[in-house]
Amino acid sequence: MVHDGQEVVIVGGSYALHSHEKLAIAVSKAMRGHSLQETKKDGRFHVHTKTFLDGAVLKEVGLSFFVYCIILYLLTYLVLHGR
Repeated sequence: MVHDGQEVVIVGGSYALHSHEKLAIAVSKAMRGHSLQETKKDGRFHVHTKTFLDGAVLKEVGLSFFVYCIILYLLTYLVLHGR
């Protein structure tokens, strides 16, 4: 939420996560998935899976909130741009 008089700055760019071993390991450990299985009325079976980062795990491995936000931004960018 942005209030009157506040400014939002978005910095674009790319970041090679694999070149930072500790950060890459933390993200790998924090990746979680949630699946929902449902059967439609016509008998078809569907599985929906959502992948997310578990903030508690990132905190456990010592990442700051700032770094967590950067990771979320980068992953969102990759998902939105199909990379």
